[in-house]
Amino acid sequence: MKIRLFVKKSISDFSGKYIFRDNNPNAGKNVFRLQQDGLLNQITYSDPVDLYWNNIDDTKQFIMYPNPASNQINITLNKFQKGVLQSRIVNMQGIKMSRQNYNTNNWTQSIQNLKPGLYLLELNNMNSNTIIGLKKFIKK
Repeated sequence: MKIRLFVKKSISDFSGKYIFRDNNPNAGKNVFRLQQDGLLNQITYSDPVDLYWNNIDDTKQFIMYPNPASNQINITLNKFQKGVLQSRIVNMQGIKMSRQNYNTNNWTQSIQNLKPGLYLLELNNMNSNTIIGLKKFIKK
Protein backbone atom coordinates (compact mmCIF):
# COMPACT_ATOMS: atom_id res chain seq x y z
CA MET A 1 0.00 0.00 0.00
CA LYS A 2 1.49 3.35 -1.02
CA ILE A 3 0.32 6.63 0.46
CA ARG A 4 1.14 10.03 -1.01
CA LEU A 5 1.09 13.01 1.32
CA PHE A 6 1.31 16.60 0.11
CA VAL A 7 2.59 18.91 2.83
CA LYS A 8 2.41 22.68 2.78
CA LYS A 9 5.95 24.12 3.12
CA SER A 10 4.81 27.72 3.43
CA ILE A 11 1.64 29.76 3.07
CA SER A 12 2.00 30.00 -0.71
CA ASP A 13 3.83 26.77 -1.48
CA PHE A 14 2.15 23.34 -1.74
CA SER A 15 5.13 21.64 -3.39
CA GLY A 16 6.25 19.56 -0.40
CA LYS A 17 5.68 15.92 -1.35
CA TYR A 18 6.18 12.92 0.88
CA ILE A 19 5.70 9.28 -0.01
CA PHE A 20 5.14 6.58 2.57
CA ARG A 21 4.73 2.88 1.86
CA ASP A 22 3.19 0.54 4.43
CA ASN A 23 4.69 -2.82 3.46
CA ASN A 24 2.62 -4.75 6.00
CA PRO A 25 -0.84 -3.15 6.37
CA ASN A 26 -3.39 -4.71 8.67
CA ALA A 27 -6.46 -6.30 7.12
CA GLY A 28 -9.37 -3.88 7.45
CA LYS A 29 -9.11 -0.26 8.53
CA ASN A 30 -5.71 1.46 8.72
CA VAL A 31 -5.48 5.06 9.96
CA PHE A 32 -2.63 7.34 8.88
CA ARG A 33 -1.75 10.91 9.74
CA LEU A 34 1.28 13.12 9.35
CA GLN A 35 3.13 14.59 12.33
CA GLN A 36 4.94 17.87 11.71
CA ASP A 37 7.57 19.10 14.18
CA GLY A 38 7.83 22.89 14.07
CA LEU A 39 10.89 25.06 14.55
CA LEU A 40 9.79 26.05 18.08
CA ASN A 41 9.17 22.42 19.15
CA GLN A 42 5.44 22.64 18.46
CA ILE A 43 3.86 19.49 17.05
CA THR A 44 0.90 19.53 14.67
CA TYR A 45 -0.94 16.64 13.04
CA SER A 46 -2.73 16.32 9.74
CA ASP A 47 -6.30 15.08 9.62
CA PRO A 48 -6.41 11.27 9.80
CA VAL A 49 -6.83 9.33 6.57
CA ASP A 50 -8.64 5.97 6.73
CA LEU A 51 -7.51 3.34 4.24
CA TYR A 52 -9.06 -0.10 4.05
CA TRP A 53 -6.97 -3.09 3.05
CA ASN A 54 -8.77 -6.22 1.95
CA ASN A 55 -6.17 -8.97 1.98
CA ILE A 56 -7.77 -11.11 -0.70
CA ASP A 57 -6.26 -13.21 -3.43
CA ASP A 58 -8.03 -11.60 -6.39
CA THR A 59 -7.18 -14.46 -8.72
CA LYS A 60 -9.35 -16.92 -6.75
CA GLN A 61 -12.48 -14.82 -6.17
CA PHE A 62 -14.00 -15.04 -9.65
CA ILE A 63 -13.40 -16.31 -13.16
CA MET A 64 -13.52 -13.93 -16.12
CA TYR A 65 -13.22 -15.10 -19.72
CA PRO A 66 -12.32 -14.76 -22.54
CA ASN A 67 -9.25 -12.61 -22.10
CA PRO A 68 -8.54 -10.90 -24.48
CA ALA A 69 -12.17 -10.26 -25.39
CA SER A 70 -13.95 -8.53 -28.27
CA ASN A 71 -17.61 -7.96 -27.43
CA GLN A 72 -18.38 -9.47 -24.04
CA ILE A 73 -16.85 -11.00 -20.94
CA ASN A 74 -18.28 -13.81 -18.84
CA ILE A 75 -18.02 -13.56 -15.06
CA THR A 76 -18.53 -16.43 -12.60
CA LEU A 77 -17.95 -16.05 -8.87
CA ASN A 78 -16.19 -18.95 -7.14
CA LYS A 79 -18.05 -18.36 -3.87
CA PHE A 80 -21.74 -17.50 -3.54
CA GLN A 81 -22.36 -13.81 -2.84
CA LYS A 82 -25.75 -12.71 -1.51
CA GLY A 83 -27.24 -9.39 -2.55
CA VAL A 84 -26.49 -6.79 -5.19
CA LEU A 85 -23.16 -7.18 -6.97
CA GLN A 86 -21.64 -4.24 -8.80
CA SER A 87 -19.28 -4.53 -11.75
CA ARG A 88 -17.08 -1.51 -12.49
CA ILE A 89 -14.76 -1.21 -15.47
CA VAL A 90 -12.06 1.46 -15.39
CA ASN A 91 -9.33 2.26 -17.88
CA MET A 92 -5.66 2.46 -16.93
CA GLN A 93 -6.01 6.18 -16.20
CA GLY A 94 -8.59 5.35 -13.52
CA ILE A 95 -11.56 6.69 -15.48
CA LYS A 96 -14.80 4.77 -14.96
CA MET A 97 -16.00 3.35 -18.25
CA SER A 98 -19.04 1.42 -17.01
CA ARG A 99 -20.86 0.38 -13.86
CA GLN A 100 -23.60 -2.25 -13.71
CA ASN A 101 -25.47 -4.03 -10.93
CA TYR A 102 -26.36 -7.73 -10.90
CA ASN A 103 -28.39 -10.03 -8.64
CA THR A 104 -26.73 -13.24 -9.78
CA ASN A 105 -23.35 -14.91 -9.26
CA ASN A 106 -22.63 -15.37 -12.97
CA TRP A 107 -23.36 -13.11 -15.91
CA THR A 108 -22.24 -11.89 -19.32
CA GLN A 109 -21.27 -8.25 -19.64
CA SER A 110 -21.03 -6.30 -22.88
CA ILE A 111 -17.75 -4.50 -23.57
CA GLN A 112 -18.42 -3.67 -27.23
CA ASN A 113 -18.52 0.10 -26.51
CA LEU A 114 -14.97 0.07 -25.10
CA LYS A 115 -12.02 1.06 -27.26
CA PRO A 116 -9.24 -1.52 -27.65
CA GLY A 117 -6.88 -1.46 -24.68
CA LEU A 118 -6.21 -2.64 -21.14
CA TYR A 119 -8.95 -2.34 -18.50
CA LEU A 120 -9.58 -3.25 -14.88
CA LEU A 121 -12.74 -5.06 -13.77
CA GLU A 122 -13.67 -4.52 -10.12
CA LEU A 123 -16.46 -6.53 -8.48
CA ASN A 124 -18.12 -5.26 -5.30
CA ASN A 125 -20.76 -6.67 -2.98
CA MET A 126 -23.00 -3.65 -2.39
CA ASN A 127 -24.80 -5.25 0.59
CA SER A 128 -21.62 -5.84 2.61
CA ASN A 129 -19.73 -2.91 1.02
CA THR A 130 -16.72 -5.12 0.22
CA ILE A 131 -14.51 -5.65 -2.79
CA ILE A 132 -14.89 -9.17 -4.16
CA GLY A 133 -11.92 -8.92 -6.50
CA LEU A 134 -10.09 -7.20 -9.33
CA LYS A 135 -8.89 -8.48 -12.70
CA LYS A 136 -7.22 -6.90 -15.70
CA PHE A 137 -8.48 -7.69 -19.17
CA ILE A 138 -7.67 -6.72 -22.73
CA LYS A 139 -10.32 -5.42 -25.12
CA LYS A 140 -9.37 -6.41 -28.69
